[in-house]
Amino acid sequence: REMQEKAADRQSEIDALRAKRHFEQMERNEREKERQLIEKKKRQLDELEVARQRQFALREANLAL
Repeated sequence: REMQEKAADRQSEIDALRAKRHFEQMERNEREKERQLIEKKKRQLDELEVARQRQFALREANLAL
């Protein structure tokens, strides 16, 4: 009887630890996804700025002709 309770308690602890680890992993995945999204937006803004500068330089060159 006592052994069964110990085994059940031990299993409860294991289950709680697994649930905690799963939750922490989900949080890490979410933070990584967010970081990647921020990085992607920054890359897009950088590319847009380069395109604007290129367009401005072409317009300046055409006006100089």
